[in-house]
Amino acid sequence: MKGIGYVILLVLTVSSGSSLAQDMEVPPIVITATRTEKPLFELSTSAGTVEKENIQTALPNLQPADVLSRIPGVYAQDRGRNFAQDAKIIIRGFGARTQFGVREMKLFWDGVPLTMADGQGDIDKLDMSFIKHVEVLKGPLAVLYGNSAGSVIYFESEDGGLKPISAQLKISGGSYGFHKENLRLGGQVERLNYMFGLTTLYTTGFRDHSSARRNYANLKTMVEVTDRSSLTLFLHLFDEPFAKDPGALTKAEFEKDPKQASPIYKANDAREIIQNREIGFLYQHELVQNHSFKVTGYLGHRDFTGYTPVIVNDFGRDYYGVGFNWLSKFKVADRRIETTLGIDTDFMKEDRNNFQNSSGNKGKLQYTQNSDVKSLGAYALVSLDITKSLQLNGGARYSKVNFSADYNRLSPSALFVSSERNFQFTSWALTLSYKPIQRVNLYTGVGRGFITPTLIELINSPSGPGGLNQNLKASKFYNYEAGVKTLLGQGTYLDTAVFLVKTSDELIPKQLFPGTNYYVNAGKTERKGVELYLTHELPFNLYTTLSYTYMEATFKDFIDTDGLNKSGRRVPGIPRHTFFYELGWKPTKNFIASIDVKYADKIWADNSNTASADSYTIVNLKSSYKFDIFGYNLDAFFRIENLFDKKYVTSVVPNATGGRYYEPGPGRNYYVGMALSF
Repeated sequence: MKGIGYVILLVLTVSSGSSLAQDMEVPPIVITATRTEKPLFELSTSAGTVEKENIQTALPNLQPADVLSRIPGVYAQDRGRNFAQDAKIIIRGFGARTQFGVREMKLFWDGVPLTMADGQGDIDKLDMSFIKHVEVLKGPLAVLYGNSAGSVIYFESEDGGLKPISAQLKISGGSYGFHKENLRLGGQVERLNYMFGLTTLYTTGFRDHSSARRNYANLKTMVEVTDRSSLTLFLHLFDEPFAKDPGALTKAEFEKDPKQASPIYKANDAREIIQNREIGFLYQHELVQNHSFKVTGYLGHRDFTGYTPVIVNDFGRDYYGVGFNWLSKFKVADRRIETTLGIDTDFMKEDRNNFQNSSGNKGKLQYTQNSDVKSLGAYALVSLDITKSLQLNGGARYSKVNFSADYNRLSPSALFVSSERNFQFTSWALTLSYKPIQRVNLYTGVGRGFITPTLIELINSPSGPGGLNQNLKASKFYNYEAGVKTLLGQGTYLDTAVFLVKTSDELIPKQLFPGTNYYVNAGKTERKGVELYLTHELPFNLYTTLSYTYMEATFKDFIDTDGLNKSGRRVPGIPRHTFFYELGWKPTKNFIASIDVKYADKIWADNSNTASADSYTIVNLKSSYKFDIFGYNLDAFFRIENLFDKKYVTSVVPNATGGRYYEPGPGRNYYVGMALSF
């Protein structure tokens, strides 16, 4: 950490030398995750963004983890390029319990949910080649999205541009047999804007038994129905014929050869097969000036077959939902007031079959389960300018989540169970921002939220599957924060925040056997920390970005299932320090080069804090140059990751059986390609 301290000191010293300009340029980034469009600098809560240049420039865009690490408070890992497991995303400690998928945070793609009614998000169907803007809402206002809203991530896709027709063909390849092809067609024809994208990728994998193939097709069309209304339609298709799962390793296996697969995972051909189809719409209408509404809807189907070392999960899932949002803006005594009223409904129906894994094939059928999940939420938000410098934001949301399941066990003995679980809660949040001068925004807030177990977490219990676990509770938390946003000069932006998250009945994973978890409630946990984000323009067309997070995550009151008191121990899976630093150079509009450094502190792997993964520092390089060839644009790029070939663990599987905690990160690897636009 000493070297990182020197870098922070250097950057802050450089930035402090910039003069405070009289006419400040507020960052043009606009945030929509708060349900009303506001400039990032004006928010009364902490949020982070990643823009197109940092998403699409010289990055493989395999998973969202490729771009989210530059946001403080976010610890995002791709689990060693393991496509059989979604990226692990942890925001202020939310998401640390996840074995697969994304939990404890709400995900949206162009305003349409990626998170199911039970609180689990499937992010594998998201094609990062299609994304131009990402927002992360970390503060108390996130709880107003209801269940599992410890934070919110918004992904916004590309539109078709202004020409009647344009196209881009992007081809790339790299280490571990990786290659990826992407075709995009888009344009504007009178009132219709359209974008169509096709992507295919394949990799043999960094580790043994980790090859994967994925195919995506995305269509986005937006038509201006009238001068005051628009309709946007979406179609997302995802096909994963196979993604081999190498599993996690023991410490001895990792030290011997991090590229190897877990023997039991390879012997039983652990893998997943997915097909996902989804359509959605967003209708926006301004009835009269300053009074508008939005209606969103989506309908999807997912087929999934997952081979763990012991069992085979095979399910079909139908999911759909509708949301309505009414926004009004008006003034009272020259004071701006915005009110938002809304309702969200989400539904999920799942038919699941569970088989024995017989040497990589479906063996004897063990049980079937038919489940339904219904989620309803109604909310009201208010934004009020108390004075020209003082702004109040707040709101409340009532949420109700119903689970029902018919469980029929066929092996080893017949058992039929019909069960239900119902959860309801009222979330609330209140934030305040104060601008003593134009270039400084002080903010603080508090929110109260809740997180129910997901469907799969309710199915599994310490004794194995069998209906819905009646003993597992929803966790409840308070989210406190305070911070300051500062415009230090032209091109210099600083955002610092302190936070505290106090949770009761935290959901903690335990393993039944490799690949299958059950969950227990910890008494109380506490997560507190500091975040720092700085962007600064330097002389000679240089620029820097710095992101740093310090977080203490501890059990405050927890008797584990082994009967031992784990109070005072650190929550597994969450590093104390994370750090991102980038130094870039852009001498012309056609050329860009940068070096970035990522650091993560030691991570505990179990509740007893007896096993851990060491800290690591990774250095990456990238460059891109755009050529003009006969009127066409050709963008050539390359990236080298883990420049110094560091051997490291990128993430852990908390409380795994047999000490199989460790998921290795890839060694030195490269990525090259070109994009032809016409």
